[in-house]
Amino acid sequence: MNFYLYFICRRDGVAISLDAREFPGDAPAAAHAEALLDAHPSADRVVVRCGERVVRVRRRAPAAGAGSPRLAFDPEVAGIEAAERG
Repeated sequence: MNFYLYFICRRDGVAISLDAREFPGDAPAAAHAEALLDAHPSADRVVVRCGERVVRVRRRAPAAGAGSPRLAFDPEVAGIEAAERG
């Protein structure tokens, strides 16, 4: 089992809540991020970490008609998002 930390963040990048869970791997840990985002309506994103490694950054979809949200720049998160886009 791996230990995962969840940082539930507002639009400005400030963590409004934390969660910690054990899962057997990254896939179920990433699925839990979705549930946390649903449970925290004021959250803009959930960052999932396993030790020093960022596993996933799950962002809330922008509201219909809204542009992309402007977030505080986090170089580590930006690098992971670029890697996810391939």
